[in-house]
This record gives sequence, structure tokens and C-alpha cells, in this order.
Amino acid sequence: MKTLLHIICGIKQSKQNKTSAYLDSYISLIAGYMQSPMDPSAKDACLNAIGSVKEHILNCSNLRDQMESLLINFAFPELSSANPILKARACWMYGQFGEIGFTN
Repeated sequence: MKTLLHIICGIKQSKQNKTSAYLDSYISLIAGYMQSPMDPSAKDACLNAIGSVKEHILNCSNLRDQMESLLINFAFPELSSANPILKARACWMYGQFGEIGFTN
């Protein structure tokens, strides 16, 4: 996973701001992984991994459009979590992607 993160962070956007297939796969992989039950540290790591590539996500309109759904499904429930680390990570995620014009 560390190698994949290094590859993704090194991706340069094309002149038309088209997203890389690696970034699409990365977000899909993490979102799919988060749909299954997981321990709090793994969920924290997944949310951190998505937030860490924020600049690339915000530059890709198709991924930016998917972020509201991802935040609603995975970060929003953690705002009421008994786990303070997950609660803090959920707040951080909303801070990372707060500039997106949400509809809900």
C-alpha cells in the first residue's frame, strides 16, 4: 500500500485535468474496503489515505463529485462515534473537502 500511495502522490494531472486510472482505482479500492466491517484503526487509515490525496481528488471533477457520497457513507457516521480518534478523523475529512459544494 505504501508503494501505491507513493505512485499516486507522484501523479501529475494532464492539461485537461483528467484523472489517472491509478487514482480512480485507489479511491475505489479504499471505498470498497470500507464497506466491510473493520477495526477503528483500519478505518482511520482509510479515511487518512483518501484525505491525503485531497489535491488530486479536487482537481478531478468525477472524483470530486463522488466525495459527497463517500463522506456521507463513511465519515458522517463517525461524527457520533464513541471512538475519539474516528470522530476527529471525520472532522478532519470534512475540513479537507469542505470547499466542495455539497447538495445534502
